[in-house]
Amino acid sequence: DLSKNSIKLAKEFENKSLKFVEHDMRNRFKTKFDVILNLFTSFGFFENDDDDLNTIKAIKANLKAHGIGVIDFLNADFVINNLVEENIKNNPEIREISIKS
Repeated sequence: DLSKNSIKLAKEFENKSLKFVEHDMRNRFKTKFDVILNLFTSFGFFENDDDDLNTIKAIKANLKAHGIGVIDFLNADFVINNLVEENIKNNPEIREISIKS
């Protein structure tokens, strides 16, 4: 993840076999992995298609011989065209506010 805040929070859950680092997914790591997960719509939003291709190449390069790569991908055009600009829900116990950035 490139978000320092996300990594800081995730690090609270690190253990002997689970580590979190700040890294640009377009670049390769120096090590290989059994599993690489690209989740929560973090793929497909680069302005340059070469960046998406470099991400796929980096995932492939960083997988062990029988490793598994997973990309959680939404239809970016649909999401952008149908994004709700503002959504407010009130509940006595929960208040959720979503605002388009």
